[in-house]
Amino acid sequence: MRSYMRDINLGREPRPEIPEAVGMTQESIYEMYRLLAIAKYEDRYVIPAAHSEQARELENMGCSLDGVDTGEKFGGPFGQASGNPVPVTIENFHIMRDRQTK
Repeated sequence: MRSYMRDINLGREPRPEIPEAVGMTQESIYEMYRLLAIAKYEDRYVIPAAHSEQARELENMGCSLDGVDTGEKFGGPFGQASGNPVPVTIENFHIMRDRQTK
């Protein structure tokens, strides 16, 4: 179905041998595509609702990046130096700026 519909979506001539290889017709492939591949808008992004009695449990299931036993702080998902400014000399700044603008 995906191969057949890819040809149609890319503006290519559909190949009838694709549905025939699986014992289907071109029409049945298209009908199956409409049923399975194209969901209604309200069905596309469904976030399952939780029971209110489980709310506290769900909140406690989160995973912290801070060390619980050691008291150590990891400093973010990318390590201690994550997000810290990198020292750059003024000369390097001007050289790089000139290279990029010329």
